[in-house]
Amino acid sequence: MRSILFVSLLFMGISTRAQMNVTGKTFTAKTGESCKEMPDGGCTIKYFCSLTFGPDSVTVHNYTKASCTNKELEPGYEKSLQESKTYKYTVSNSMITIENFATYGIYEEKGNMLIGKKGNATLAFEKSGIK
Repeated sequence: MRSILFVSLLFMGISTRAQMNVTGKTFTAKTGESCKEMPDGGCTIKYFCSLTFGPDSVTVHNYTKASCTNKELEPGYEKSLQESKTYKYTVSNSMITIENFATYGIYEEKGNMLIGKKGNATLAFEKSGIK
């Protein structure tokens, strides 16, 4: 009886530790890039997605960064895509499932990265602050 209780507590501790493994961490991926040509130069616009994990939910934030010849244009492009949404997530072994997030709902943790998978497509998210 004691051994069953010990094994149960051991598994509960392992799953709690796995859950806490991403809590408080943010991972970011570049999801696209485009160029806009203009009479006085142009802009390169990069699209990003970040995942910020809480104890039981993750905030998905999509945003842009612009680099323009005419620096006055950058704030307009950087404000063009700013959206955040929070989802519940679960951890099982090294797999993280974000519920109701259709883009890349299942992630595998590999070192300082999360690898998002959907069909044959993958997207690598790097832990923020790691160089």
